[in-house]
Amino acid sequence: MKLQYIFEESLWSKKLKSDREEFGIVSHVIDKKMEAIIRGWNLPEVLKKQEEDIEFKFDDSGIVNEYEKGYRCKDGSVKFRLYDKKEKKALFTMEFYKRIPLLGNAINLMLLYVHDENLRGQGVSSYYFDRLIEYAQREGIERIDVKANADDPYFKDDSKVNALNQKKLEEFYLRRNKKIPVNLIQ
Repeated sequence: MKLQYIFEESLWSKKLKSDREEFGIVSHVIDKKMEAIIRGWNLPEVLKKQEEDIEFKFDDSGIVNEYEKGYRCKDGSVKFRLYDKKEKKALFTMEFYKRIPLLGNAINLMLLYVHDENLRGQGVSSYYFDRLIEYAQREGIERIDVKANADDPYFKDDSKVNALNQKKLEEFYLRRNKKIPVNLIQ
């Protein structure tokens, strides 16, 4: 399984490099159909009262004080962020992509992260993971493979307040496998 994942990540990296060479910056190429699907997921109830201040970001432009790059919205490959324009801060990030069919009919969920510690435990991740499950079902996807790593270097400088530990994180994903299988990957 790990070799398959490494192989796929290598192919994914080559694809991104190819896209960068072909289009310049990946973040400028946005698939409007995929963007409409993600925007159609709307906001979870806890964020509705801030709706006018929150935007879906599918590229790296306009994000201040952020080190994370690589936002995109392509058919089956998305990394988006909910961004609070008023407070100039990230609230939530999600990254997923459809796997190469040769390697199985699945979606890899690489990142599902609530940046704002005050929003953790408020259902934001649950809301978007449930939307991903619905999307996967409509697309005929057989399973969702999740990279669940509470200690990922991506989070090293972030507050751990209200964050799930590894065991709770794995439980979070596995209890949602009633509609579609969810597998944990390394």
